[in-house]
Amino acid sequence: MIGIVAAALIGAFMLFRAFAEVQGWNAPSLRAGPPPEYTLTLPDAVEGGRLPLTEDLGDTFRPAVSDPDLTVVGGRYHAASGGDRLVFMGYHGEIGSPERSRNGLLDGMEDNPSSELAVPRREITPAGSDEPLVCEVLVKAESGTRTTVPVCAWGDRGTVGSVMDNSVDTAGTDPGDVDLDAFAERVGAIRDEVREPIG
Repeated sequence: MIGIVAAALIGAFMLFRAFAEVQGWNAPSLRAGPPPEYTLTLPDAVEGGRLPLTEDLGDTFRPAVSDPDLTVVGGRYHAASGGDRLVFMGYHGEIGSPERSRNGLLDGMEDNPSSELAVPRREITPAGSDEPLVCEVLVKAESGTRTTVPVCAWGDRGTVGSVMDNSVDTAGTDPGDVDLDAFAERVGAIRDEVREPIG
């Protein structure tokens, strides 16, 4: 089984590359459009307090976002007991093309040389929401270990974000056995916790 420390780091490395990849879709020349509606926060806990924040990753990912007008927000959330772990990462500001930025974030994860797409991305709209997520399952190969990593991402007027399942139990799951619909429900609720309306 993958070590706990290795499992905790995999999501961070994949997201760093993804954030570097997405910059082209948010160049200043592409930002014409309505003002942002939302901003991102970093709550002390998500899922109604079940998963507390264990590490602020904002400084880790900030170098991957070259645009000074975008604010990077992210953190690692771990259950107090058990192996349930999530990595949240996003940025907020003027988003020129929310869909392209969201897709670029996932493209960056897929383009990581040690990652492969195991379950193709698809759009999933959580119950009670009219805002879809785009979700997929990646496999990360590192030091002879293959790790299953589900991820869902969104883009809207003001924010681009993603949540990656970095749980120890999920890491050893066959990619085809991952319930992406159930994970999207979790991410939809987390999106509501980390995103706030402006004004």
